[in-house]
Order: sequence, then structure tokens, then C-alpha cells
Amino acid sequence: CDDSFAIRACPRTCGMCGPFRYQTMKKFVRPQFSMLPAVVHQARVAKRECRGFAKLFLNQGHNGFLVKTPALDGEREGDIITCIDRATPHAEEFADDARCPEGLGIENSSRCQNGVFRFSRRATYFDAPVYPKMLREAQKDIKAMRAVQWLDIQTVDVTVSALVYSQVEELFTSVSVRFDVDSAGKVRASKRVLSYRDLIETTGISFAGYMFGVIFFCSLGVGHPVYQLYHSRSCRNRVIAFEVFSRMALIIYSAVLLAMWFKQYPMSELYSRLLDQMLGYTGDSEAEFAKMMQEFFSALENIKSRADLFLNFRIIAYILLYMQFIQLMLYFSFHPRMGVLTATINKASSALAHFFALFCMLFMTMAFMAHWMLGTHIEEFQSFSVTVASQFRMLFGEFIYASSADEIEGVMLLMYWLYAFTFMLVVFFTLLNFFLAIIVDSFAAVKKDEQLNFTEHDFLHDCFD
Repeated sequence: CDDSFAIRACPRTCGMCGPFRYQTMKKFVRPQFSMLPAVVHQARVAKRECRGFAKLFLNQGHNGFLVKTPALDGEREGDIITCIDRATPHAEEFADDARCPEGLGIENSSRCQNGVFRFSRRATYFDAPVYPKMLREAQKDIKAMRAVQWLDIQTVDVTVSALVYSQVEELFTSVSVRFDVDSAGKVRASKRVLSYRDLIETTGISFAGYMFGVIFFCSLGVGHPVYQLYHSRSCRNRVIAFEVFSRMALIIYSAVLLAMWFKQYPMSELYSRLLDQMLGYTGDSEAEFAKMMQEFFSALENIKSRADLFLNFRIIAYILLYMQFIQLMLYFSFHPRMGVLTATINKASSALAHFFALFCMLFMTMAFMAHWMLGTHIEEFQSFSVTVASQFRMLFGEFIYASSADEIEGVMLLMYWLYAFTFMLVVFFTLLNFFLAIIVDSFAAVKKDEQLNFTEHDFLHDCFD
């Protein structure tokens, strides 16, 4: 029945209408809790005119004599299939519509206008249209969604999202489980957990102190290398220039990260605004509910944007750490006996370049052969990128016999063993031993040169000499 009628009738029928009062029955045993109900939303694609055999099937006739095959013995009312354009997003105001149940007197109610019920008003998530449904009463909502066929052929992905708060660490988390539907109807599930931590009180002070410390000490460390670089004509100038560059990069990185942290407003304000929007909902307007749903997606966008931003900062920090690692190796190269690693790599560089050229050509050729011939039968070779990853796992000794090979037989099994034997013989045994031989020969040459050098003692002796 109509929503407003149900609310008016409720005090006389069920006696369970608001305002309500709640009592604490038991304590929360964990620091995490979800503020709002979960939201399920889908991305949809547009309909298009059927083509090819689909058009022929839609225009198929009937035969009244085929009484034992009911789908063929009478005329169809409406199209039996829907054709879609997966390249064009569905951009209508609602996900879809359905005919309202007849005979209940609700054809012109607030939820059913002109005999048509429209569901899932469009929202925007990263400038793309999505069609959400808040699971306020999950069992009833899912039952209703099944009744109107909320998921259909136009659905390309479905995501269940929830916002979680952890009060001990002041963590704001977006938990999403996504189901992608490909053009063949196969469903792939994936999950993503994105967290953002508000640095407040002592944690914020500690973070700012660390960043200012890095800027201060790196600034002190730049002066001496710059002086050396300006006055020295040594062959070590490239090493000193790399040292200056790495320390300047640390200064710039710390300053930018600190500025971004000061600029951003706390995530708690966004969560508070979303909660206020939910508590201010009166239930009388679909536009008001749509505004609340858009606020929910704004919160998701904000968490994801911040998580992606700081992921980029982590990637840059990783590159800076890698530069420090290279700088450490260069420092060791100043002493002949501690510079064995860099000397070995330098001596083997030419041979390694030729080896990697040969290795890449053979490795990629075998990957293409495996995917092209066996990709439809063996899961480990289903795409070229997956095949390359599988071959690296085989190279590291994780497996040599693909588990899906048990399901093939005949000539395809012969093709698989021909590939596996060739890979083991050429890549696993021969090329890997070539690589080890190059490194060992170069190391032996470096040790021989070191034995001819009588001017240096061991590293610790020279440090205190």
C-alpha cells in the first residue's frame, strides 16, 4: 500500500511507530562500527536496437501446431530479449521501471505514477552514473529488488559499499565488494578496503615533527656535497651530484607532503556531515533522499581520492628509498673491498645486457605460444599478461605443471608437454645457469684484481687508520 497510508495506519495496527527510545543491551566488543546501512549500487549500459541473429530471433514467427513447445505455439507479447550497447552508459534518471500490481488501488500513489513504478534514482560517482539502493531492511529490500529484477542484462557491475569508523586509531574506512559482469555473463568478484587516518593530537604533532626533521637534516647535508661539487674536478663528481639530487628530492617530498596534510580538512567533518544529512531526512521527498545518497557517494569519492593521493606519495617515497639504496651502494664503492658488488655489476654489465636481450625475446615468444595454443584450455594461460605472470612463477619454481592440465587430453595434452619441456630445458635450466655463470665469472675477475691491490687494508682497519 501507499507509504503515507501505512504510516498513518501503523499506530492503530502494529503499535510500533516512532518516536522510539533504545536501551543498551550489550557492549560493542570491537572498536569498529558502521554508522549507516550498506549501499548497493550498479553501473548500467544503454539499450540498443538488436542486430544480427538477435534481430532475427526477435522477429521469429510461431506455429500453432507446436503445442508441446509452448514458447513456439503462440505470439509473443513484448520482446523476449534486450540488446545492449556495452560502450554506452545508461544515463536515464532511473535504473528501470516496472508495471505496478493491478487491482490494489495504488496505480497513482506516490511510488506508482501512471501505473509505472520507477526505482533507483541516478547518482554520480566519479562523474559516472550509478544507480543505488540503501539496504535499510536488507531482507525486505533484497526481496523487493528480486521482484522488480533490479539486476538484469544492462548491469555491468554491482558494488556493495559500507562506511566503517575505528575509534581507537581514528580510522575512516570504505569497504567495497564489487561484482563485474563481462560480455559472456561471467561474474568476477573483488574487494577493496580503503582507510584514511585523521592525525590528531600527539599523532599529528609527531608527523609534523618528523617531516620538519627530515627537511632540516637534509638541508644541512646538502651544503658539503654542493661545496665539493663546485670546487672538485674529481671523477667522483657524478656520485656527488647524485647525492645532492637525492637529498633535494627528500626535502621537496617532505615539504609537499607536509603542505598537503595542513591543507586537508579532517575526514571526521565529512562523516559528520553525512550523518547529519541522514538524521535530517524527513521521508517525504525522493529528491531529499537522492541528495542524501549523493552525499554518501561524495564520502566514498573523498576517501578513495585521499587513499589514491597517499598511494602516489607512497610510490614516490618508495622511489626515494630506492635512490637511498643506490646511494648506499655508491658509498661502499669508495672502498675497494666493500665495493665488490658494484664492481661485479660493472664488469658484468655488457654480458648481462646481451643476456637479458636474449632472455626477453625467448621468454615472450614462449608466452605467446602458450597463450595462443593453450589459452582456451588452461587457466594459467587464459590471457597474454596472465601467461607472462605464470611463466615468472614457473621460473621461480612455484610450479612447473599447470593444475588445469589435468582437464585436457589428446593432441592438446601433447602440445602442453611440448611447451613445458621446452620451457624447462631452455629457460629454467639453460638461461638461469647462463645468468649465474656471468655473475660468478665477473666476481672471480673482481677478486683477482683485488688481490693485486696492496695499498688498502680491510674496511674496519682503514676506517680507524
